[in-house]
Amino acid sequence: MAPLERARAAAADFSRPVFVAAAFYLAARSQKVSINRPQLCAAVGIASAELSTVVAAMEELCADLLGLKPAKTAASKRKRETVASPHATSPSPRKSPRRASAAAVG
Repeated sequence: MAPLERARAAAADFSRPVFVAAAFYLAARSQKVSINRPQLCAAVGIASAELSTVVAAMEELCADLLGLKPAKTAASKRKRETVASPHATSPSPRKSPRRASAAAVG
């Protein structure tokens, strides 16, 4: 808990099941074991959004200990989508003329 700020440490109640579930989920992920998140949330009795928030916070603080790569945030995904190759998004300036079919010509 040393890296936690005092305000965050005071607000964190580690006896709540969401912290146990988040630690379990991260430990399983570090061992490359797949976990069914909705089923985990249902078993522990927490909301999926709450688990996601706590997992993201724990990942940020403990990624180096678990050997995990931090998850990509929605902001980084949006940034990647907006920065696209100019060739992929812009139409070509010249279009080739259509050739008339032999039947249409005559």
